[in-house]
Order: sequence, then structure tokens, then C-alpha cells
Amino acid sequence: MSGPVILRLARSPAAVPVARRVAGALGARADLPVDRLEDAMIVAELLAVHGPAHSPGGRACVRMEARPGELGVEIGPLLAGGPEGLVADSVVDGVGPLLARLADEAVPTGEGAALRLVIRAAR
Repeated sequence: MSGPVILRLARSPAAVPVARRVAGALGARADLPVDRLEDAMIVAELLAVHGPAHSPGGRACVRMEARPGELGVEIGPLLAGGPEGLVADSVVDGVGPLLARLADEAVPTGEGAALRLVIRAAR
């Protein structure tokens, strides 16, 4: 894989393993260490599980790109309140919002129409 990869994910049993596999391959290409690679795969799983509920027509568009030392991930377009909803949906009791904790950046873009996440090799 070279360049960005775009996944269009609907609620489906295949969405999570596909998103996880793509994030793993691209994270390895970005030279993420094993712990950060696992973080990237968990982020992809969360987007595959919760993204369709916050996306027009129930289909999440997830763009992933390996860059030197980091994996960039963007999900959008999203419905109104989508970025905040995705972060809220990722909350684990006693841990907090996993998207915000695992990604080095989790920033709404385009007036809240998308959520951009970056997972870096070094924290």
C-alpha cells in the first residue's frame, strides 16, 4: 500500500477486522513501535464500530495515511456533533475516552464535519 487508504465502513461484522488490519499495515509502514501499533489498531476498531452511527447514511469514510513516524487517520464527513459523539462513544469506565487517550491528536476539522487523529511513534 502506498499513499492514503480510504475505507467506507458500514455496520458489518467485517468492518472491524478490515479497519484493524489496514491500520496495522499502515502503522507498520510508519515504523510505529508495537505498543503504538496496537493503539492505532484500537483506534481503527473504535472508528469502525462507532463511526457509521455518526456518518451520513450510516457509512463512515475513514482515511488512513502512513507518514514517517506517524499514522494519520481522518473520519468524515460526520453528522452534526459527530466528532464529540465518537469521542464520547469511546469512553471506558475508569479509563476515559480511548480515542482522546490513544491518539496524540484528536481534533475536529472542517467546522466539526470530520475528526482528525494522529498516532505518533514517540509520545
